[in-house]
Amino acid sequence: MAELELSDPTSSEGDVETRGLMIGGSNVGQVRAYRATEEEVKTIKSKLKKTIRPGQVFSVKVFLDKELDENTTEAIAQKIRGIYKELPGKVYFVLKTNDGFAPLRLG
Repeated sequence: MAELELSDPTSSEGDVETRGLMIGGSNVGQVRAYRATEEEVKTIKSKLKKTIRPGQVFSVKVFLDKELDENTTEAIAQKIRGIYKELPGKVYFVLKTNDGFAPLRLG
């Protein structure tokens, strides 16, 4: 597999941090990490019985420009977990389509 890279954060809008995703020097998508607000912390504690702190990344979604094989998506998920070590859940992969987005898999 070609070299997998995540850029430094390209933007932070509120509680969402966005990074570029490159494989072999080509841009293949974006990674968005969602940080918990006070309200989300309360909801997650009451509904999911998980403990997180405000500002902690609780969800990561990978928006792909094209479909990738399972080994590549697993490598991406491992790299993301290395960056966001306190991530309590899974990494979600979605494919950009002409109609919007289509869910692919969990990593």
